Amino acid sequence: MAHGDGLIVQKISERLAGSELVGSAVVLALDGVINQNGQLDLDLTESYIPNDFLAREAAKYDNLYFGASVNPYRHDALERLDQVKRDGAVLVKFVPVTVARADGVQGDDRAFLSHRGVGENPWTRSDRVAAVAAE
Repeated sequence: MAHGDGLIVQKISERLAGSELVGSAVVLALDGVINQNGQLDLDLTESYIPNDFLAREAAKYDNLYFGASVNPYRHDALERLDQVKRDGAVLVKFVPVTVARADGVQGDDRAFLSHRGVGENPWTRSDRVAAVAAE
């Protein structure tokens, strides 16, 4: 993608390349508001940056790392965690329970927070995080 949203990611990379103080950065996806059926509610979502888009765009640049966002109230949240791990996410953030669901119901996030996912490896990618911190 030469224009549009991809251009923003390109500009972030270019600004980093010209920086004397910062060599790389994690760019974060942003999941949306999830309705009571576990589906994205675009009417209530003010900002949304999909994981697949950001994983694809960040992979184009050596100085950008993909940071995923998964709303724990999605009906397929655990599968999405597995997918973003396969896509190379160096971290995952999730929307706090106070704003995560359109109906305001708070649930139990323990399964989401303890999910180790693909290959049962812990989420911490200390090799990638250390490389980012050293730059």
